[in-house]
Amino acid sequence: MTYRKEIDGLRSLAVLPVIFYHAGFSFFSGGFIGVDVFFVISGYLITSLILKEKKEETFSLLNFYERRARRILPALFFVMICCIPFAWIWTLPAEFKDFAQSILATSLFSSNIFFWQGTDYFGGGNVDLKILLHTWSLAVEEQYYLIFPVFIMLTWRLGLKFLVYFFLTFTVLSLGLSHYGSSHFPVANFYLLPSRAWELLLGVLAALYLFSGNENKIKLPSWIKETLGFLGLGMILLTVWLFDKNTPFPSLYALVPTIGTLLLILFSTSTTLLGKFLSLKPLVFTGLISYSLYLWHLPLFVFARHILIEEPNKIILIGLILLSFIFAYISWRFVEKPFRDRNLFSQRKIFLYSLSGIFCFLVIGSIIIFNNGFESSFKAKLSKDQLSLLSLQEAYRQEIDSMYRRGECHLRTDQTYKDFTNSCFGKNQEKDYLIWGDSNAGALFYGLDFYAKTVVQFTSTGCPPFIAEDIFMRPNCR
Repeated sequence: MTYRKEIDGLRSLAVLPVIFYHAGFSFFSGGFIGVDVFFVISGYLITSLILKEKKEETFSLLNFYERRARRILPALFFVMICCIPFAWIWTLPAEFKDFAQSILATSLFSSNIFFWQGTDYFGGGNVDLKILLHTWSLAVEEQYYLIFPVFIMLTWRLGLKFLVYFFLTFTVLSLGLSHYGSSHFPVANFYLLPSRAWELLLGVLAALYLFSGNENKIKLPSWIKETLGFLGLGMILLTVWLFDKNTPFPSLYALVPTIGTLLLILFSTSTTLLGKFLSLKPLVFTGLISYSLYLWHLPLFVFARHILIEEPNKIILIGLILLSFIFAYISWRFVEKPFRDRNLFSQRKIFLYSLSGIFCFLVIGSIIIFNNGFESSFKAKLSKDQLSLLSLQEAYRQEIDSMYRRGECHLRTDQTYKDFTNSCFGKNQEKDYLIWGDSNAGALFYGLDFYAKTVVQFTSTGCPPFIAEDIFMRPNCR
């Protein structure tokens, strides 16, 4: 497979919006779409490599997973091991235990399932304090690549036409599920593979199209290629600026950045103006270190929020972004590159180190969980007043969890208002007052209900008390 500098430049356009989104810059309110751009790129690159090796009859499933291990695990393990001591120092026992659970899930490539069960990516609350939240996308990819190469091996003899029709059909089905899920089970829809597979499959279809030589059969004038490339770039940039946490996502809306990525892959080659722009050294360099950059940026933001208690100001956040680049370069230069060198690390060593690393993280995570985040040693360092305050805080957290965060009349992300009304109001007809709104309204429920005993709750995170069904309102708020 021929190396394309412009693809590394495209990677930089994927990772930078994600970083600025997690930093909280409002201009990048849709920066989360960078992950979707990554999915399309990944589907294209890995499928292109598999197709090339299948054609040359050199493909090996063992070699495929060796490459994935070299690519993914060393940098991931390095970042995780660096995070553990700082999480121990700067987080509370309950948070440290939660971090340990995410270590276990990340080590088993199931962090998307773990976060689906308890974290709405757009839901506010303590979502900004999840150190490994961003690893959900790695889990989606690895789950996909457990299946995809095996399927290619089993169906290769059926021909490229079969593969195109099959993947096209599956893309449509996955996209349909994604759009349906955005209004019926939005949290699962965001995190889980079935509703994300179509984004990777768009990259697969691009690879099949180019591999089959169709681009040589359809001669397009250079100005049309340039136009389509700039259209793709515009589609990505517009979604970064116009989308936000209230945009149903992923859904048909996600077609805008993903089709934009597809246009860039297909038409912005090294001979086009935009391809040459994406091949500029700063963009290519950012693309080369984009994986380590993606791994490092969120833990740095999260630890800063733990230390400062409040949201870091813009100067601090910019400093953390620069620090992310420094750490990413170190990680890329001294971790990623050496482990990709077969002269330094043989296939046997890679698998041995990978399994050993997974085992070590499972042990470390289990020890932290078993010791309840080392709560006893943490409390031993506190004064009597601090212990009282901690106990009060824990009691309040548990009370809130049981009485309003998870109460039957707190609208869940998998409910609609209609379902909620039927299940909640029918049981509370004797109530005289209604609290309607988002989490700010929900925070009032416990106190008012404690004193009045006549209050029913009608709240959900991110759902303000507006009747108008704005196009950007989350579907479950309607």
